Amino acid sequence: MKSKVLISGHSQAKYFSHHLKRTDVDVVSFSGFRIEQMWEKIHTMVPFYTMIVLHIGANNLWNDSVSKVLRQYQNLVQNIWTVNATCRVVISGLLPRGQNRFQGKAKSVKFLSMVNRKALAVNKKLHLISQSYQRLSYVGHPDFMVNGQLQPMLSRDGLHLNWNGTANIVAKIEMEIHRLRFSSFETATKLRNTEFVARSPIAQLECLIPSKPEIPTTYRDVLLKNLFHTNISFMGDKKTNTPVSSIFCDVMLNDSNKTVPTPYRDALMRNLTLPHTCMPSAKKINTAQVKGVPDSTCDNTFGTCGVSNNTTQDLPVP
Repeated sequence: MKSKVLISGHSQAKYFSHHLKRTDVDVVSFSGFRIEQMWEKIHTMVPFYTMIVLHIGANNLWNDSVSKVLRQYQNLVQNIWTVNATCRVVISGLLPRGQNRFQGKAKSVKFLSMVNRKALAVNKKLHLISQSYQRLSYVGHPDFMVNGQLQPMLSRDGLHLNWNGTANIVAKIEMEIHRLRFSSFETATKLRNTEFVARSPIAQLECLIPSKPEIPTTYRDVLLKNLFHTNISFMGDKKTNTPVSSIFCDVMLNDSNKTVPTPYRDALMRNLTLPHTCMPSAKKINTAQVKGVPDSTCDNTFGTCGVSNNTTQDLPVP
């Protein structure tokens, strides 16, 4: 029940449950109730809901001023938050009043104009106030009055709702419930992600980036420390029989700030992986450039190093 929504209102909310599509919404209505009377009815229910929708206030318009109506809303919302501090409150806007078409029940034009003017002023204030509170939102109902003309969504008494009017209001309320639920989930997800990143950014990267086997550091270090302005002609592509273009690796000796670009290094690793057996012999290489190394010299010095003996090479200088 803690995840449910409560819609509380006066007689206009009586048939809301007939149009609800959501199953997590409860509706209570109290005919003839004013805003200040609602708390007495719902105060025991409030702690068990995460969202409360208030559709009330029509019975306050003909006796109370705009400022007094707003104060009554304020008191009711504050009472809700006192009992349930995390509860979201949604205020459903006041509806325009139409002419009572029952015989002998007609309202004066002055009365209807006064009530509708107050309703419009209260709605504007509620909309403005709701933008200042994170847990307070407002749902308006502009479809009831289009271009100054009252639409056929009220019953014959001009106050209560007909079938279309009830369906229209319930649809708007359900849309707001969905929006708030989605925004709450999105905000919670962002907070969790932000908290995770702030707590352990390295751990997050390790989770996202798949681990790859490392190139043996001994071979890599020998290559990177000893190659200096070396022009290496690699073996051609076996599939296309086209030679791979020469790759120039400018590695400054004893300069730790310089790093061989990854494509160059990867090419070196694929084609010049030094066997373990050649490591002691590598230290004995003459510092002079050796060109056209005979087959026997290459085999004895570097082992099978993957370099064609028919190709002229500038060998690494230690």
